[in-house]
This record gives sequence, C-alpha cells and structure tokens, in this order.
Amino acid sequence: MECERPSGLALTGNDDHYEWIELIARSSSGEIVARAFVRIGDHEAIDIWFKRFSNTRVFLSHSICIYAGPTREARDVVPFYLHARSESDLDGAKRCLVEAGKQLLIQMDAPSACVHWYFDGHNGFQLLIPCPLFDAFYSPWIFDLYADIAAQQDRIQPGFLDLSIYSQDYMWTFPNSRGAGGLYKIPLTEAEISELPAHEMLALATSRRRPNMVVGTRGYHYAIRHCDGTAQRTAAKSVNRSDA
Repeated sequence: MECERPSGLALTGNDDHYEWIELIARSSSGEIVARAFVRIGDHEAIDIWFKRFSNTRVFLSHSICIYAGPTREARDVVPFYLHARSESDLDGAKRCLVEAGKQLLIQMDAPSACVHWYFDGHNGFQLLIPCPLFDAFYSPWIFDLYADIAAQQDRIQPGFLDLSIYSQDYMWTFPNSRGAGGLYKIPLTEAEISELPAHEMLALATSRRRPNMVVGTRGYHYAIRHCDGTAQRTAAKSVNRSDA
C-alpha cells in the first residue's frame, strides 16, 4: 500500500509561501553593483532588471534560494542542482552530469522532462531539479544534504562535480546571460546534452537560444511552471509544493 508523504507543514510546523528571489548584478571583477528582491511571478520587474543592464558589462544572476519573504533571513526552499566542469575534458564533465542526472531521477522517481540542463557558458554543465518534484520544505541542513548527495555522485566519476557551491551565497546565472569569455549560458534539451559532443555545444553557445527552443530560457522559476505539460502553475505555493 502506498503511503502518503507528510506535508511541509506536518514536518516543520510552518505553512510558508515561497515566492521571493534575490537578483544580483556584478561587475566583471565580481563586485556587486546592485541587488533587489522580486517575486518569482513578477515578470515585469525581472524584465525591467534585464533592461536596466542590457547595454553594460554587468553579469546577472539570482539566488538559488526561494524565500518566504523579501529578506535573506526568511525561511527558504532550494531546488536540487549540480555543476560539472572541466578545463580539459568538457565531454567528460557532460557524461558525468548526464549519468548523475539519471541516477537522481531513479531515486526521486521523477520524469526526465522536468529536469533542466544547461551549458554554463564557460567550462561545464548544470542540472537543476525544481522543488515541486521532491516536495521541498524548509530545512537549515538542506545545503549539507545536497553537498552529501553531490559527493556520493562524485565518487562514481571523480573530479568533475563542483562540491563548493552548496550555500546560501550561491547565485544561479540567468540562462541566455553572456559570460566573461563571450559565450552564453544556454538551456539544453535532454537529447542535446545526451547526444551532442561538447564542441557542438560550444558552437551553440555563441548566441542566445530562441525562446521557443527550450522552455524556461529566462530562468528556472519560469520553466517549472510548464515542466509537466500543464500551464501556469502558481509561483507561490505551500511549503511542500513550492515552485522554484
């Protein structure tokens, strides 16, 4: 008999709605030049943010955390993410991430179509699994847990996964943002990351991807609203069904 999983309210005593992300703009030297909190569903505010820096050498990212309020002190939920990279073996980094993704999908019993894949615009690949797929809820130990999961995957194919990225300070670069080296961080389909060699992905990353090529080109908080084929999931939901 299948048992119903407990809700976030039952597990934590909190019934928060997670709908805030922090936007960050950095100079080429890494200095933060602007920051602001916006609601995930406030597309107009995010578009204004992009237009504000559209003709500058500023790099845009947002918090990996999704907060219950417009402050870093608020409770948060975090999608699961991995980053595999290599200066000398980009194809190896790709294979590592694809294999890790397969293992995680089996463990989470999640559909592959809901995983988001990216070339990072530099020397690696990223995977993101949105919160709704695994009933995310607030936990002060979530980054320790994610780091442990990543370390387990790293033991299978050592040397590719970045184990230093699991903290509240980690920022998620917006897809279609241009990196310091001139390439773009681009979203990839499951077929592309599984089948294309790395040099072809580098060629793809010389320009932004058309919005109709991959769902969610502006960021994961857009993409998950369509990840299971249903339209317009609400951005702010209860703790055990929080969109990322």
